[in-house]
Amino acid sequence: MADCALDSRPTPHAPVQMVQKQTNILRRLPLSLLGKVWPAENVGLGMRVCKWMRKDLPSCVEKVALVGPACNEARVEDITASLLQYQNVPLMLRWCPAYSSCMSLGVLLQGISNAMAEGFGKAFVHLDLSNSGSDPFWCNSDGFDGTSDGFCPGRTVLGVLLRCKAPLSLSLGGNRNASHTISEILNGLAAEGTPLAHLNLSQNEMLGSETQIKTLIQLLETSKATISHLNLSDNNLFSDGVDSLAGVLPKCKALSYLDLGWNSACADSQHALFAALSNCKSLLHLNLCQNLIAQEGAHALTSVLVHCPLLEHLDLSANAIEDGVGVVASTLSSSCKSLTHLNLGRNLLGLQGMQQLSHHLGESPCLTHLDLSMNNICAEAAASLVPILSRCSRLQSLELGCNSINAAGARAMRAGIKACSSLTRLGVGDNGIGVQGLKEVLFAVSDKAMVELELSGNQIGSEGAGVVAKACEKVGKTLQRLDLSNNGIGKPGAAKLAHGIVRCSVLTHLELRGNELGPAGGGVIVEALAACPSLSLLGLARTAVGSEGVSQLATVLARGEAGRLERLWLAGNAMGEE
Repeated sequence: MADCALDSRPTPHAPVQMVQKQTNILRRLPLSLLGKVWPAENVGLGMRVCKWMRKDLPSCVEKVALVGPACNEARVEDITASLLQYQNVPLMLRWCPAYSSCMSLGVLLQGISNAMAEGFGKAFVHLDLSNSGSDPFWCNSDGFDGTSDGFCPGRTVLGVLLRCKAPLSLSLGGNRNASHTISEILNGLAAEGTPLAHLNLSQNEMLGSETQIKTLIQLLETSKATISHLNLSDNNLFSDGVDSLAGVLPKCKALSYLDLGWNSACADSQHALFAALSNCKSLLHLNLCQNLIAQEGAHALTSVLVHCPLLEHLDLSANAIEDGVGVVASTLSSSCKSLTHLNLGRNLLGLQGMQQLSHHLGESPCLTHLDLSMNNICAEAAASLVPILSRCSRLQSLELGCNSINAAGARAMRAGIKACSSLTRLGVGDNGIGVQGLKEVLFAVSDKAMVELELSGNQIGSEGAGVVAKACEKVGKTLQRLDLSNNGIGKPGAAKLAHGIVRCSVLTHLELRGNELGPAGGGVIVEALAACPSLSLLGLARTAVGSEGVSQLATVLARGEAGRLERLWLAGNAMGEE
């Protein structure tokens, strides 16, 4: 059995022949590769692809995924006929408004609706209409009742959803301009008692009224036996909304993913919310970032954590927890032994908070990702990292960016980083560690299979570029991402760095923005890229490479010696009119 995934985002002005090219390529693929197919060159779900799906697609396909289809040459009947060949096949649709018009979506949805009316879609699994709020499909205030051209977007979407035979995954995030249409869709689902498995309403700012909250609660009541993922982040939940939500969450026994991040109003009803969450014992992922938890709330939060033994991901960033981190860490150590990801960034920990964390965070054998960025960690506080890291034997990613660690702090925490034998990603950007601190950090990771090093904003200069180049002799075989932006690296440093880059054969991202490389420095970097066949991103913004450097880059690109470059940043280089 195999999946079939068609990424139908079109290349601008792509010729129709590309559809035939896509069809011919897909025909030749072995069944084992279907489901990993994401053709970059096509003009959407055109009639030729529809015909191929209808006649030539192997009968063993078990999932059809349509990503951003631009149905610019397909008709409703083509789509209907194509989908009817797979009456028991799950369909996944992700809409990409940047590539298609609202009428394209209308054609597609009408075709899906017709096919479902005739029996298709018994296992429709996923409809993603996120970030479509700028599309006229959504923005029209009459979007649910019909537009001037007779198309009824809200009713069309609702018609598709109401025909689903299985709990649906529905994503409507990022549609701030479409609250009317989305509210009507949710009202329709709630009225018909349609169960959902996943619901994403993030970034909609639509849950600020009693009516909208009541609709959501009704929908959750309907889905209490099936819903496992709920994302309500960035919605300005007001106090009464949190209270109402707290009443229904304990009933959702299958809930494993809950995102309530960026809802600062939650502070008024923290106790009610935390009491409700203490009954959500199947939670694996909990995001409470930027919710004004503070020290007092941190103590109340422990009543939730003690009842979440399966918790794997916890995001408490931007909550001003400060010294309250101690009780949180203690509870996590005793009750959440499966925790793999912990984000404590932007919590004003400082010296005292770091000491509390060091004292209370016990053995964390499952922890693989730890974020302590933007916490006012000074050199003395950095020393507290050593016992913390020594208890995290499987740590893979450590983020310490935007602190004040400096060279002394880098020296103090070197032993802790050295002890993390599984470490593959380290972020120490914007810490002012200088050349000496850089040496300490790179020595600590020299025996590890590093995949990413984030070293930006550390004033390492050209001397530091040479230190990085030397380190590439040891970590270059595995290094995929290297960020050295805003480090005062000039032309001499560029030449040194180029010697290191040639040792990074699997490098995919190289970021050098904000360094005064000049045309000559930029040139030596560009020439070194021939040794990086996998490079996909190159950041040379504000590097003073000028027209001469860009011209040299163009030559290298023309020779096909710059890897698989997909993104190139050249802003702020005074290239003139050339």
